[in-house]
Amino acid sequence: MGKLVLGYWNIHGLASPIRFLLELAGAEYEEELYNTIEKKDEWFEGKKESLGLLYPNLPYIVDGDVKMTEHLAIMRYIARKYNLAPTTEQEIIVSDQTESFVFDIRFRFYRTAYNTDNYEASKVEFLELANKKLPYLNNLLANNEYVVGDRLTYVDVVVYDFLLLMRAFEPELISKNANLARFIDTIQKLPKMNDYMNSNRWVKRTFCAPFATFKGSM
Repeated sequence: MGKLVLGYWNIHGLASPIRFLLELAGAEYEEELYNTIEKKDEWFEGKKESLGLLYPNLPYIVDGDVKMTEHLAIMRYIARKYNLAPTTEQEIIVSDQTESFVFDIRFRFYRTAYNTDNYEASKVEFLELANKKLPYLNNLLANNEYVVGDRLTYVDVVVYDFLLLMRAFEPELISKNANLARFIDTIQKLPKMNDYMNSNRWVKRTFCAPFATFKGSM
C-alpha cells in the first residue's frame, strides 16, 4: 500500500487537524493541494467527480482502497487505524460531546470569518458566544491532561487545532482560560508534534481562504 493521500485547499482550514493527527500517528502521507483562487477549477471541474468519493468534498483522503470525505469522519478513521480512538464507554461519551461542542463553535466562527457585509458586528457576537462557551472546555481540562483523561486521542487534536484558531482570532480567549493555554503547550511539546512543527513538512498557511475577511495564519 502506498502513502495515504490528503486532498484539500492550500490553506489550513479543516485539513489542519487531519495533518496534525497523521503526524502524531506516525503515518506516511502526501498532499494534493488545490489553489483556492487560481486553480479552483482543478477541483470543481476536474477531480471532484472523478475520484469515486461517496460524498465528493474537500478534505478527502485516499488510503489504499479507502476513499473518504468529511473531516471528522476522516479523523475517526485514522484514530481507529492508529489506536488513537477513545475505547471505554466513558471515554466515548466525553469525546463525542467535546467533538460536537467544539465543531459547533468552529462552524459559528466561520460564519464570522467569511462575513464580508457586517464583519465587525458578527465578530462582537461571536466573541460573546466564545467567552460564554470556552470556560466549559477550560473546566474539563482542569483535572485532565487530555480530553478523556490521561490518554491522547484524536479529539485532543480536534481541540488543539480549534484552540490555535481561537488564539489567532482573539488571543485573550485563550490567555484568560489557563487550562486551555496549558493544553496547547502540552500538545505542542509532544515529540512527534514538536518534530513536525520544526520540519520542512510544516508550511505556514492561512486558516481561511484569501476571500475571507479574517484569514489568520499559523
